[in-house]
Amino acid sequence: HDTRHTTHDSQRMHDAVIAVRKSELGRSLILPDGNEALPLPGGRFARVITRRDWRDDEKTPVTQQTPDETRDRTRRAPQDTMRRALHEESAVHDQRAEESSSGLAVIG
Repeated sequence: HDTRHTTHDSQRMHDAVIAVRKSELGRSLILPDGNEALPLPGGRFARVITRRDWRDDEKTPVTQQTPDETRDRTRRAPQDTMRRALHEESAVHDQRAEESSSGLAVIG
């Protein structure tokens, strides 16, 4: 099962973020540089660094976020011995296939 978002999902999430940023509350939390202010207890604020496509009000997502290997269960090495060995061998196979298709010499 692939946990990455489809283009449609990415666009839907992007549109939702833009809608929130354009709302009255959202506009009140946008800083002059386009980043966002996060209200904290005690009346303080934290600056939230905002993705460029949201900050610049892009019509479509520019930034694609994907989980790194430790957070993506489809890429993370399994914990049991047999599955871990299969995962490692599969990674070696994929790397060799990629190198072969790119014209690089396969050694080993």
